[in-house]
Amino acid sequence: FPVTIGKVDVDGDVNIHFLEGKKLPIKFGKVTGDFWMTEAYELTSLEGCPDEVGGSFTVEDCREVESIKGCPKTVGLNFAVTNCLIKSLQGCPEVVPGYFDCSETLLTSLKGGPKYVGEDYYANQTRITDLEGGPEEVGFNFYLQETNLTTLRGLPKKSKKISISTRDCKLWDPREFKNIDCEEIDITTEPIGLLTLLS
Repeated sequence: FPVTIGKVDVDGDVNIHFLEGKKLPIKFGKVTGDFWMTEAYELTSLEGCPDEVGGSFTVEDCREVESIKGCPKTVGLNFAVTNCLIKSLQGCPEVVPGYFDCSETLLTSLKGGPKYVGEDYYANQTRITDLEGGPEEVGFNFYLQETNLTTLRGLPKKSKKISISTRDCKLWDPREFKNIDCEEIDITTEPIGLLTLLS
């Protein structure tokens, strides 16, 4: 990419792979299609990412990225930032029409993330301990596998399926499911030792 002053709008998709350097060399404005960035191992920031994406926004295997700051304010479909060092969802779009994925990160909370997700919500292999500030409505399935959850307080008010596994072995309080509109709930707890042996 050439270094450009200001922001660049793209009518179509943007695919960035194996980018060298700690930051994007240009700043994007609006991308009408998908924005996909993978395996940018030196990248430390999402600054320069589009303000608006008409399709899906995906950042994968950018393992030095510690903040979601700079991500789009709006997306037309999916939003995924996975396998990186982010610790907060502050700055995410409030509405994600497709699926939302923040798996394999250092997140301990869902606060700051989208309130409405049209399809599936994934927060697998994180350090999340509670669901406070998480989504209010998930169109399809709410997945939190291999987490550190110790309470179900803050569950989405509506979701077709809730599937959770945690390293904590405490008994769940059934009162947390009161007023939850959900067709299927799958909760699994496993001792830390067993998870370690199976991993």
